[in-house]
Amino acid sequence: MLPNIIAAGLAVGAVYALIGVTYNVMFSASRVMSFTAGQLGMLGGVLGALFINRLGIPAILGFPLALAGCALIGVITEIVAVRPVLSSLEKHL
Repeated sequence: MLPNIIAAGLAVGAVYALIGVTYNVMFSASRVMSFTAGQLGMLGGVLGALFINRLGIPAILGFPLALAGCALIGVITEIVAVRPVLSSLEKHL
C-alpha cells in the first residue's frame, strides 16, 4: 500500500510542478500573470476522470480525448479572450 501512496503522491506532485513551471515561463516571458495553465491542468484532470471513470472509456483512448478537449478549450480561450486584448493594445500603442 505504501508504494501506491508514494507513486500517487509523486504523480500529483509532478503535475503541480509542471503547472508551476508553466506559470514561471509565461510570467518571465510576458510579465503578465496568466492563470490559463492552472485552468487547463484542472480541466485535463476533470475531463480525464469523466472519460475514463464515468463514461468507461479505456485509458488509452480517454487520455487523448482529454488532451483534445483541453486543446479545444485553449483555442477557444485564445480566440475569445486573448486576441481582442492584443488587437486593442495595438490601437493604444
